[in-house]
Amino acid sequence: ATHQRNDKITGEIKSITEAIRCHTQQPPPPPRTRNPDLPVEVENTVLRALGKRPADRYTTAREMADAMDWKSIAAKYVRIFESLDSQKTG
Repeated sequence: ATHQRNDKITGEIKSITEAIRCHTQQPPPPPRTRNPDLPVEVENTVLRALGKRPADRYTTAREMADAMDWKSIAAKYVRIFESLDSQKTG
């Protein structure tokens, strides 16, 4: 029996063969399509970590962590929270 699954991230998968093909051959959707507020640096890091070929991925967790620009990411979220706070009080 063929089971259909409608998934918000992968779309409609009609068979296990199709699921395997999608997993091994199609790139994942960019995370910012689901959350536009996600910093580009985070999206780029996630997409590299999900690379189809091992050579395209980070070789260690340290390498992945080092790729993140934590200061700019934190600064962006501080600005978002400050903006939300000023909207509440202003």
